[in-house]
Formats: sequence, C-alpha cells, structure tokens
Amino acid sequence: NSKNKGTAGKIKIKHLLSHTSGLPAIASKTNDTLIFIDKPEFEPGTNYRHSGVDYTLLSLIIEQVSGEDWQTFVQKNILEPSGMINTKIVNGNYKDKHRTQGYKNVKGKYSEYSHQSCDEKYALCNGSVWTSPSNLRKYVYAIKECVFLDCESLKTATQTYKSESWRSLRDQLQGFGWIVHEEKNNDTYVECAGSGSGLSAQIILYPKQDIIIIWMSNNDVSYSSLLLQKLRQRSYVK
Repeated sequence: NSKNKGTAGKIKIKHLLSHTSGLPAIASKTNDTLIFIDKPEFEPGTNYRHSGVDYTLLSLIIEQVSGEDWQTFVQKNILEPSGMINTKIVNGNYKDKHRTQGYKNVKGKYSEYSHQSCDEKYALCNGSVWTSPSNLRKYVYAIKECVFLDCESLKTATQTYKSESWRSLRDQLQGFGWIVHEEKNNDTYVECAGSGSGLSAQIILYPKQDIIIIWMSNNDVSYSSLLLQKLRQRSYVK
C-alpha cells in the first residue's frame, strides 16, 4: 500500500529482485498489507539500495500466486529438490540444541549475541533460515544443474541486471539476489551474503574457473577478503 500510486505502479518484479525498486529498507505491516513512506527514494530501475522490503513483497507475491505460505513454497520447491534436508525456515526462536550461538568481540573479549529471529511470518526481519556449509553446497550445485528452475532463468539471476533507465553514478553490480563483480583485469565472480546477531554466511562463485567458496561464521568477522587474497596469491584466479 502506498500513497504514491503512480510510482508504485512502475515497480516490477525485476526491480524487487535486484533491489532497484526505490522502496525504503523498513516498512510497517498490518495483516497482509505493507505500508510504505509517501515517496520512494528514487524512481524504480534508476539506482540501487538494499531493502528487505523488496523481498518481503516477493514473499507476498509467492503467496498470492501459489496459494500457500512462502516458507512452505520454498521448502517444497527449492530446499527439498536441492537435497537441503538440514535447512530449516522458522518463524520465531530456533531452539534446536545443535544450533550455533553468535558472538561479538567487545574490547578483545567475545560475548554471546542475543539472537533476534523473525517473529513475523514475512521477511520483515532476517535470521529465520538456518542451514550449514554442506547444505549451501547442495544449493550451489542445484543452481549449476538447474534443479529447481530452468537454466536460462538461473543464468540471468547471476548476471548483472542492466536497467535501461539507470541514472546512478555507481556501477551496476546487482543481479537477482546476487552481486556481480566484473572488475577490469580481474576474473568475474558473483556473491551472496548475509549476517545478523553475530552469525555470517557467504557464497562466492567463480563461474569460469568452477570455483565455489562457502564460509559461515559465528562471530562478527568477515573472511571474504582473506580468502580472495589467498586465491589470487596462488593464481587460482586473477
């Protein structure tokens, strides 16, 4: 729901997938309705801003089209076909005794993060998907083998979305759910990452070299730069 119907009508699914909708990062929710600010930050397709609202809207679209909640849809159509049997989507605190605790470094000492998982059924907050490196590896191979979607659509998702109305001075890096790094004199790679409550995860793919990097951490340290540096030092990539 938006007071600015003209701009809202210009937003397409491709804008939501690529975080180019112009919608704010936060919205309020009443039942199945999202309430946005009066004016988007920019015209759809002209700039980039990461917004959880984009993917909340996508979850609502899934439910409208499929007739079932988005968690069930993802479980049946993505996780199960990919063999991700140990991946769970939860609506509140995940109380499994084997789940990882997140930590934060405060003045050289680590202390436990108070995990804040999603209490709503929609993706207005993150941290509701619990998985493992081995299950993320299965997800990557499901993408490579076109298990849950046709190959052309999956290929498009990991390529840069080239908007014809782009006005920003920043480079277009966003795919559909992925960030695409096409650096001059360096090999192209795509990545997807998430973090919260002291827990972090990232997938990095080098399609040409068929290199897959998956790391997960239960502290507030990112290992991406170190891993990419080691790959370049050993001439696996440039």
